[in-house]
Amino acid sequence: MVIPLLLVAQACPQPVVLVTIDGVRPDEVWSPSGPDLLPNLHRLAARGMAWPEARASGPVFMSMPGYHEIITGRTDTGRYDDPTLLDELDSAVVASWDWIARMTNRVPISAGRNAGHMRDNFRVSPDLDDAATSPAFPGVDDYRPDRYTAPLALAVLQTQRPCFFWISLGDTDEYAHRGDYPSYLEALRAFDAFLGELDATLAAMKVDPIVIVTTDHGRNKSFLDHGVEAESSRVWIVVAGGPIVPLAPVEIGTLCQIAPLLRRVLGLPRDLGECAPLSAGYY
Repeated sequence: MVIPLLLVAQACPQPVVLVTIDGVRPDEVWSPSGPDLLPNLHRLAARGMAWPEARASGPVFMSMPGYHEIITGRTDTGRYDDPTLLDELDSAVVASWDWIARMTNRVPISAGRNAGHMRDNFRVSPDLDDAATSPAFPGVDDYRPDRYTAPLALAVLQTQRPCFFWISLGDTDEYAHRGDYPSYLEALRAFDAFLGELDATLAAMKVDPIVIVTTDHGRNKSFLDHGVEAESSRVWIVVAGGPIVPLAPVEIGTLCQIAPLLRRVLGLPRDLGECAPLSAGYY
């Protein structure tokens, strides 16, 4: 039995910024050179908690199942019309990958160059209009490159201040699928630079949200792809800010435990359909 979720946005108990970066395995993030490659991410981890070796639940380690368990706390069912944490709070989504628009049609979302619900809410930056006619490279179809998504996300954050803001970047996965490892690393550096800009923006806004940074899946041993190999279930999670640090340490083993942690911190009703309970004392 699953407790029905209230689909009316509630008052904001604590701002949350969720940043996902597509298809980044733990190897580069937590290697000895990780702090040099991703200094802002490592500084964020030092301020909060990090789980360098978590797992996506699978059984297929692809983007839609991974994102689904992050924002619902439930393992993948192959359906993406069930309620999410986004639906319970004043939320907004800005994403590079257009398919993320399929996750919800209840909150404002700009995904890819043209997809999304209530997309006109985000006419706050010329970057959105520029991206509509730009090449999708390194992605395909309606993909919007991160260089357009990132500044748009910062503009939306500053002008609209959503309670739950999901920013999803994806150039890393696109370059990995092309077998272009140097560009994958450059996309990681650009992602980390964005985290630095995000941190500076939040400081200027004088807000201290919970910030969660994670990935939707890892990579196969071949690096090029991901899917059914257990290797591509390897992910990582960083959480900092807001009331997170004063809490007793909690063990998170899977992506679908992120939503239960947020429910506990935000004082939202527990979803009995969640994939795995948190440590004793969190409910």
